[in-house]
Amino acid sequence: MDGSWGERQRQILKILGFVAVCLGLLAFQMVRRQLFEGHWLAQQAIAQRAQGFPLEVARGEILDRNRQSLTGTTRRFSAVAFPALIRDKDGTAASVAALLGLDRGRVLEQLLGSGPPVVIAADISAERVEAVRKAAIPGVIGVQEKVRYGATSLAHHVVGYINNALDNQGKDGLEHDFDRYLRGGRPEAVMAFIDANRRPISGLGLRVQLPETTGASATGGPHTLVTTIDARIQRIVEEAMDKYVPRGAAVVVDPRNGDILAMVSRPDFDPNDVAAYLNADDSPLVNRAVKGYPPGSVFKVVTAAAALEAGAVRPADVFDDPGYIDVQGRRYRCYKDGGHGRLTFTDAMAYSCNPVFIEVGQKVGAAKIADLARSLGFGSKLGLPVAQESPGNVPDETAAGDPNLSIGQGALLVTPVQVAQMMTAVANNGVVARLRLIKEIDDAMGVAVERGPEVRLSQAFSWLTATRLRSMLRDVVAYGTGTPAAPEGTTAAGKTGSAETGKVAANGESVSHGWFAGYAPASSPRLVVVVFAEEGMSGGKAAAPAFKEIVERALPLVGGR
Repeated sequence: MDGSWGERQRQILKILGFVAVCLGLLAFQMVRRQLFEGHWLAQQAIAQRAQGFPLEVARGEILDRNRQSLTGTTRRFSAVAFPALIRDKDGTAASVAALLGLDRGRVLEQLLGSGPPVVIAADISAERVEAVRKAAIPGVIGVQEKVRYGATSLAHHVVGYINNALDNQGKDGLEHDFDRYLRGGRPEAVMAFIDANRRPISGLGLRVQLPETTGASATGGPHTLVTTIDARIQRIVEEAMDKYVPRGAAVVVDPRNGDILAMVSRPDFDPNDVAAYLNADDSPLVNRAVKGYPPGSVFKVVTAAAALEAGAVRPADVFDDPGYIDVQGRRYRCYKDGGHGRLTFTDAMAYSCNPVFIEVGQKVGAAKIADLARSLGFGSKLGLPVAQESPGNVPDETAAGDPNLSIGQGALLVTPVQVAQMMTAVANNGVVARLRLIKEIDDAMGVAVERGPEVRLSQAFSWLTATRLRSMLRDVVAYGTGTPAAPEGTTAAGKTGSAETGKVAANGESVSHGWFAGYAPASSPRLVVVVFAEEGMSGGKAAAPAFKEIVERALPLVGGR
């Protein structure tokens, strides 16, 4: 009896102890919420009942190497409407349309529903903004807003974009990767307060929310991000791509240190209206400069380097091209009917003769070609702060002797930035300059708090191999497939590429990507330029003209000729 009662008492004490612990934890949470998180929770409660339109962008600048803005942040006057605050939408649409000279139907369409604030008219005059303010139309306000991406913004695929200025969160590109440095606090905004049924709360109307620096980036930002991009060259490349390559990418690099001077992807997009591009058929939000594609004959530079380095061939060695070559029971044809006949290895590079390069590839061995490719950066990410970067693919089965590797086909995939890094080795007498995109991060006082990667150089092949390659690639532009790339006033060297995609056009013709990768001047390289034309068919026709214009316009800016 006593034992049973004692056991019951112990169980009761355990239960009471457990309840006491739970009550203690609950009390602790209540105190913590009230004393330490009360202000924050109050703000969150208000935020759930608020709609805002930002007047500022609380983010640090993204600059080029000469400290010129890449975002082109600017100010503009706009007319903004809060649909949730507008009861007479027909009347409001009529009044606004008459005041600003707009189409009444279009204005009414913007005012329907009770969604977030909308810009009815942007880039209007200060006089019209003042007229909107004087009209005092309920739910409509004239503002001067700060726009993150102005008309002079550049390098959209590199810079990326933010979710929206009120949220102030980087969503892609450098905006995303360096968000912890760039993001500031809550921006100044015009706020409207609504209830759970999305109806305006009486008496609150529109109010200006002042900026708040509390809760800014973990580093005490916003900071300034200084890139290796040269805005002058970036603009030249963007204009050349718009002229010649509607879908593709281009990369310009200083071969001496690996600095990326320009990176362009097409088609472009407006970072102020990303939603409009999310479902576009041509995928404008994809950064094609870091996406993997078959390289085609551009990869013959690697095949030639491996063969020359191994002593398997010399530039003057003579081959016979009957128009095909049979390997492992399969026939590989030359693009030229009847072949090129007797030609040197230099000529085979100039004319991009597949049978000769397959023969050379079989002689040197696919494993050596694959090993050199990996040492140049193919098959792995280059470590650039670009979220979309692909590692490409150097297939393992190449060790078995796949002839496609020698001519840049099969399972091989490379990115335009990887091709640019490969070309730095040719331009630098066999020394690879690892690419980099960031110079430094500065605090609000302009003091560098973090430096970008150091210049990284590594020997990929010998000076003799590089010298022979440079002579061969110069002949590609002088009399081979790359003559459309020959710039006026200087010399250049490079390689064309037409990579099969496996697709067939409506006319029955095979669809190919077009490449041109090279550098200028040929004797003392100052710029490496890679142009990729997605489904551009021919590198000589689609990519080489863009290379020519870029070199002619950009080379004087870096002291070359």
